[in-house]
Amino acid sequence: MSNFQKNDRVVVTGGEYSSEHGKVVDGEYKGFLFHQTLIQLDKSGQINIPVGDLEYENLRPDEVTAVIKNVKNQVEQVASQLPGEMGKELPNHVGYLGIAIVSNDKLASKYELDYVMNNLKKASEVGSVTPEWMETTRIDLEKINWTVKHLS
Repeated sequence: MSNFQKNDRVVVTGGEYSSEHGKVVDGEYKGFLFHQTLIQLDKSGQINIPVGDLEYENLRPDEVTAVIKNVKNQVEQVASQLPGEMGKELPNHVGYLGIAIVSNDKLASKYELDYVMNNLKKASEVGSVTPEWMETTRIDLEKINWTVKHLS
């Protein structure tokens, strides 16, 4: 039996989707021959994956840096559309978030992630960023959130 829960970030370690990342959509169910879990793959749709072919996602520091860089680039693209000082501050806080994660500072990482997420939510609510733009950053933000939750 697995301990995978809904919204856990995972990596497929075997089979046709090996090395793909995604998140658990639903709990485990018993398949015909083995236990499977419904996964929403980042680059594909939903698929049932055998539990034995899954591991929790654990990004290496270089992968975290790449995800942070991608989010920062996305934020910089819309910075001029953000209200008030948010356009200047938000890209900086995404950078601070990256520094905190790489240095394994859970408290600072949580603070910076909350700052970024709350400001992006505000920007979305006032129409400064489109739902389509938010969707382009969703997976990266989920990866960052998962990483911050599992800092020691």
